[in-house]
Amino acid sequence: MLGKIVETGKNAMKLAQSGEPDGAIEHLELLFETGIASPDKRDLRLLMGPHTIILENQGKLGLALNYACKTALAKPEDQRIQFMMAGLLQRSGKVDEAKSAHERCLQLCITNKDEELLELLNLNSESDL
Repeated sequence: MLGKIVETGKNAMKLAQSGEPDGAIEHLELLFETGIASPDKRDLRLLMGPHTIILENQGKLGLALNYACKTALAKPEDQRIQFMMAGLLQRSGKVDEAKSAHERCLQLCITNKDEELLELLNLNSESDL
């Protein structure tokens, strides 16, 4: 099932890049509708990334943020979802909320020993100075 989700995410990104963002979104949403992907499954963040990127590229940042918020609520201990949330919040102009999501992500990285993401966060923090 994980292979199906990864394959669908890749296919959706290809559709979006070839100028068919609506088809890409339909492709991804079909996984949710059929129950292959749902907020209680650990592989949901594999879909959240392509889904929100496609929506954001379509100028639908509010909708992308809505999907991301639902995912973050379903997976509050996933530092990578918090990282994506922080970026979306920042791009939507919600600076205080973005800072909170960034701090939560940082704490989760330490707790979950995600050294790769922790390094990325530290690099981003240094470039913001």
